[in-house]
Amino acid sequence: MRLLRHRSALTALAAAVALLAAGCGIQSTGAITAGSAPLMPGSGSGIRRLTLYYLLDGRLTPVQRTWNGELSASVAVQQLFQGPTASEQEKGFFSLLPTGAIPPVKVDFTGDSPTVTVTYPLAKLQPGGMNQIACTTVAAMTAAGDFVRTGRITLVGPDMTDDQLVCGVG
Repeated sequence: MRLLRHRSALTALAAAVALLAAGCGIQSTGAITAGSAPLMPGSGSGIRRLTLYYLLDGRLTPVQRTWNGELSASVAVQQLFQGPTASEQEKGFFSLLPTGAIPPVKVDFTGDSPTVTVTYPLAKLQPGGMNQIACTTVAAMTAAGDFVRTGRITLVGPDMTDDQLVCGVG
């Protein structure tokens, strides 16, 4: 009896393997073209998104804007200093950075972490404002395909340097 069950199981397994090997009757076809490869957000010539970090209910929160210009960390931080748009403000977004005059911003990425240089005195910034810069920089560099290995940035101002700045969202 046991031998009969064992043979039945082997016969069923052999039939299943034969069926799979036969391809289930599907005819082979040539290559089928499906158009161009998909694009990542922010790549190619389509609509691109610029991610800026503002505060909402006291927490760092990303804001995505449609962007047609250059997409770089320097541009993103400059846009951050412009502050939230009227529409974003109506939704409750606010900034801890001074808004209005946009300071020149330079982002250098030669080591393990980027260095962001601004002409605004850092001692006048609240920690949340510095985190806005850190998160916006990391988001822009990630969108550009750059990898921020340490997750840390160095922020340089005319009065001080902070080389332990991380994006502390939440």
